[in-house]
Amino acid sequence: MNTKSYTYSLEDLPKIIPEIWEIIKDEKFILLEGEMGAGKTTLIAHLAQYLNIDGAVQSPTYALINEYHYYPKKGATQTWIHSDWYRIEDEGEALDTGFEEMLDEHNTKHFIEWFQRIPSLIPKNAILVSLDKINEQTRKITFTKK
Repeated sequence: MNTKSYTYSLEDLPKIIPEIWEIIKDEKFILLEGEMGAGKTTLIAHLAQYLNIDGAVQSPTYALINEYHYYPKKGATQTWIHSDWYRIEDEGEALDTGFEEMLDEHNTKHFIEWFQRIPSLIPKNAILVSLDKINEQTRKITFTKK
């Protein structure tokens, strides 16, 4: 298991986004964990801005799933699926969204919040990104490759 951590201020997050992207760019499944307000969606928004992804990243807490498109090179498209399972009662609700089929889609990167609520749907080859709120302005981010 390989682990890497950074402690940063919210103001400095844009400065470390290139390093964060280097860590996750080849990962298909990114599991995000952290308390409410730890900065999970903020992290994804900064990554999207860094990569010039069209559209504003919004929390999928109520929609459950948001989709974005990234164009890493001419003629290529990568879809980003940002899902948040905080509000579901059981895995059946995730299955009803078609999420299981989305996991197999080609050229798709998944950012999954509250993955603990859908344990049987989570692929084994994921990277865990833990966000800890140290105080109102400081966060610690830890990457654990399983």
